[in-house]
Amino acid sequence: MSSLRAGAARRDPSLGPLEISAAVSVGPGDDPVAVADALRPGVALYVGGMGSRETNFYNQLAVRYGYGNEARTLQDLYLAGRREEAAAAVPAQWIQGMTIAGDRGRMIDRVAAYRAAGVTVIDIRPYGNLVEVVAGLREVVDATD
Repeated sequence: MSSLRAGAARRDPSLGPLEISAAVSVGPGDDPVAVADALRPGVALYVGGMGSRETNFYNQLAVRYGYGNEARTLQDLYLAGRREEAAAAVPAQWIQGMTIAGDRGRMIDRVAAYRAAGVTVIDIRPYGNLVEVVAGLREVVDATD
Protein backbone atom coordinates (compact mmCIF):
# COMPACT_ATOMS: atom_id res chain seq x y z
CA MET A 1 0.00 0.00 0.00
CA SER A 2 2.88 2.37 0.71
CA SER A 3 4.09 2.01 -2.89
CA LEU A 4 0.65 3.07 -4.14
CA ARG A 5 0.60 6.09 -1.85
CA ALA A 6 4.09 7.12 -2.95
CA GLY A 7 3.18 6.82 -6.63
CA ALA A 8 -0.11 8.66 -6.19
CA ALA A 9 1.71 11.52 -4.46
CA ARG A 10 3.89 12.01 -7.57
CA ARG A 11 0.99 11.64 -10.00
CA ASP A 12 -0.26 14.69 -11.91
CA PRO A 13 -3.64 15.57 -10.35
CA SER A 14 -4.98 16.68 -13.73
CA LEU A 15 -5.13 12.98 -14.70
CA GLY A 16 -8.14 12.51 -12.42
CA PRO A 17 -8.67 9.77 -9.86
CA LEU A 18 -6.28 6.85 -9.91
CA GLU A 19 -7.93 3.51 -10.67
CA ILE A 20 -6.38 0.51 -8.96
CA SER A 21 -7.12 -2.74 -10.75
CA ALA A 22 -6.66 -6.29 -9.47
CA ALA A 23 -7.02 -9.42 -11.59
CA VAL A 24 -8.91 -11.86 -9.38
CA SER A 25 -10.06 -15.44 -9.89
CA VAL A 26 -13.75 -15.53 -9.05
CA GLY A 27 -16.17 -18.37 -8.52
CA PRO A 28 -18.92 -19.47 -6.20
CA GLY A 29 -18.69 -22.73 -4.31
CA ASP A 30 -19.33 -24.19 -0.90
CA ASP A 31 -16.22 -26.36 -0.81
CA PRO A 32 -13.06 -24.32 -0.12
CA VAL A 33 -10.86 -27.34 -0.86
CA ALA A 34 -12.38 -27.71 -4.33
CA VAL A 35 -11.88 -23.99 -4.93
CA ALA A 36 -8.22 -24.24 -3.94
CA ASP A 37 -7.64 -27.39 -5.97
CA ALA A 38 -9.08 -25.80 -9.11
CA LEU A 39 -6.65 -22.87 -8.86
CA ARG A 40 -3.46 -24.61 -7.70
CA PRO A 41 -2.05 -25.46 -11.17
CA GLY A 42 -2.32 -21.86 -12.37
CA VAL A 43 -0.66 -20.44 -9.26
CA ALA A 44 2.10 -23.05 -9.52
CA LEU A 45 2.69 -22.10 -13.17
CA TYR A 46 2.92 -18.38 -12.49
CA VAL A 47 4.93 -18.51 -9.28
CA GLY A 48 7.06 -21.49 -10.24
CA GLY A 49 7.48 -21.37 -13.98
CA MET A 50 7.09 -17.86 -15.38
CA GLY A 51 10.41 -16.33 -16.27
CA SER A 52 13.76 -17.45 -14.98
CA ARG A 53 14.72 -18.15 -11.39
CA GLU A 54 16.06 -14.60 -11.11
CA THR A 55 13.36 -12.73 -13.04
CA ASN A 56 9.96 -14.13 -12.14
CA PHE A 57 7.66 -11.23 -11.22
CA TYR A 58 5.04 -13.53 -9.71
CA ASN A 59 7.56 -15.34 -7.56
CA GLN A 60 8.90 -12.02 -6.31
CA LEU A 61 5.33 -10.89 -5.60
CA ALA A 62 4.70 -14.05 -3.59
CA VAL A 63 7.78 -13.25 -1.53
CA ARG A 64 6.42 -9.73 -0.86
CA TYR A 65 3.11 -11.32 0.21
CA GLY A 66 5.03 -13.24 2.88
CA TYR A 67 5.24 -16.59 1.10
CA GLY A 68 9.00 -16.65 0.46
CA ASN A 69 9.62 -20.26 1.46
CA GLU A 70 6.57 -21.46 -0.43
CA ALA A 71 7.52 -19.48 -3.54
CA ARG A 72 11.01 -20.98 -3.50
CA THR A 73 9.57 -24.50 -3.11
CA LEU A 74 7.11 -23.97 -5.96
CA GLN A 75 9.84 -22.69 -8.23
CA ASP A 76 12.21 -25.54 -7.35
CA LEU A 77 9.52 -28.14 -8.04
CA TYR A 78 8.20 -26.49 -11.19
CA LEU A 79 11.59 -25.92 -12.77
CA ALA A 80 12.50 -29.55 -11.99
CA GLY A 81 9.49 -30.61 -14.08
CA ARG A 82 7.48 -31.72 -11.03
CA ARG A 83 4.44 -29.61 -11.87
CA GLU A 84 1.83 -31.68 -10.05
CA GLU A 85 3.90 -31.56 -6.87
CA ALA A 86 4.28 -27.82 -7.30
CA ALA A 87 0.50 -27.43 -7.64
CA ALA A 88 -0.08 -29.55 -4.53
CA ALA A 89 2.37 -27.35 -2.60
CA VAL A 90 0.37 -24.14 -3.10
CA PRO A 91 -1.07 -23.24 0.32
CA ALA A 92 -4.88 -23.10 0.47
CA GLN A 93 -4.65 -19.98 2.65
CA TRP A 94 -2.71 -18.24 -0.10
CA ILE A 95 -5.37 -19.07 -2.69
CA GLN A 96 -8.15 -17.96 -0.36
CA GLY A 97 -6.40 -14.64 0.16
CA MET A 98 -6.15 -13.82 -3.53
CA THR A 99 -9.56 -14.92 -4.79
CA ILE A 100 -13.19 -13.99 -4.50
CA ALA A 101 -14.50 -17.48 -4.12
CA GLY A 102 -16.69 -19.55 -1.89
CA ASP A 103 -20.20 -19.12 -0.62
CA ARG A 104 -22.10 -15.84 -0.93
CA GLY A 105 -20.98 -14.51 2.46
CA ARG A 106 -17.33 -15.25 1.82
CA MET A 107 -17.48 -13.64 -1.61
CA ILE A 108 -19.03 -10.50 -0.11
CA ASP A 109 -16.29 -10.41 2.53
CA ARG A 110 -13.59 -10.76 -0.14
CA VAL A 111 -15.03 -7.90 -2.23
CA ALA A 112 -15.00 -5.77 0.92
CA ALA A 113 -11.36 -6.72 1.55
CA TYR A 114 -10.36 -5.68 -1.96
CA ARG A 115 -12.20 -2.38 -1.54
CA ALA A 116 -10.54 -1.79 1.84
CA ALA A 117 -7.16 -2.35 0.17
CA GLY A 118 -7.95 0.45 -2.29
CA VAL A 119 -8.92 -1.62 -5.32
CA THR A 120 -11.35 0.30 -7.53
CA VAL A 121 -11.59 -2.16 -10.46
CA ILE A 122 -11.78 -5.93 -10.12
CA ASP A 123 -10.70 -7.67 -13.32
CA ILE A 124 -12.71 -10.87 -13.00
CA ARG A 125 -11.10 -14.17 -13.99
CA PRO A 126 -13.99 -16.64 -13.75
CA TYR A 127 -13.38 -20.30 -13.14
CA GLY A 128 -15.86 -23.12 -13.07
CA ASN A 129 -19.31 -22.96 -14.65
CA LEU A 130 -19.66 -19.47 -16.16
CA VAL A 131 -23.45 -19.36 -15.62
CA GLU A 132 -22.93 -20.13 -11.92
CA VAL A 133 -20.12 -17.57 -11.67
CA VAL A 134 -22.29 -14.83 -13.19
CA ALA A 135 -25.25 -15.72 -10.94
CA GLY A 136 -23.00 -15.74 -7.88
CA LEU A 137 -21.49 -12.41 -8.80
CA ARG A 138 -24.93 -10.89 -9.35
CA GLU A 139 -25.82 -11.80 -5.76
CA VAL A 140 -22.56 -10.33 -4.48
CA VAL A 141 -22.96 -7.11 -6.45
CA ASP A 142 -26.55 -6.71 -5.24
CA ALA A 143 -25.42 -7.24 -1.64
CA THR A 144 -22.44 -4.86 -1.79
CA ASP A 145 -23.87 -1.88 -3.65
